[in-house]
Amino acid sequence: MRRSNLVLAFLLLAIAPLFVYRWVSAKDKKYDELVRRYECSEGRGCAADFDGDGIVGEVVIEWRKDSSVAGDQWLIASDGGQELLRLPFWYADNTLRSHAAVRNEGGKSRLLIFWGAMREPKNGTSVYTWSGERIVETAPRAADREVLSAMEARDDSGGFAGWVAFRLIRDAALIAYYVLLVGAGLFILIKSRRKLRSPRVEI
Repeated sequence: MRRSNLVLAFLLLAIAPLFVYRWVSAKDKKYDELVRRYECSEGRGCAADFDGDGIVGEVVIEWRKDSSVAGDQWLIASDGGQELLRLPFWYADNTLRSHAAVRNEGGKSRLLIFWGAMREPKNGTSVYTWSGERIVETAPRAADREVLSAMEARDDSGGFAGWVAFRLIRDAALIAYYVLLVGAGLFILIKSRRKLRSPRVEI
């Protein structure tokens, strides 16, 4: 019974890291896909139809001409040739900045923002949608949260450093783990065989 428990434990220790490795790697890949699909950036705006009338507007990020502070930007959302929203944005470098994305649902666009280090509380997020008369802030939906999490994972004020570390060490760490696991298994096997072969001393 004891040996079967050891075998089961060894199998679990052998299989579990593979599932974790595949799950985290898939999540990392999905974040990249979500960012590529939805995120807007300076110089590359996003098409948006906030009121769902079929006339496409846009979300653009541009540098603030009225500010002498390096990194100050505007996020401007417009639709039907009319500016609907203008928000201060911030940029330090490509991985330390505010992030915006546009996601369409039910024929209408939703503006998603990860503020990064710009706003307190740190790593705050916002979602804006059309109310029928204007753009208002609203609660995020499940699909919104996925995109917001993806943008956060690609910012230094979020989890970017952790994901970079994961990419750098994941293969080496997995190999090292299995080397240690096999070594531990061999050690236990050799030790148990020696114990079985050792002569019993009768008194």
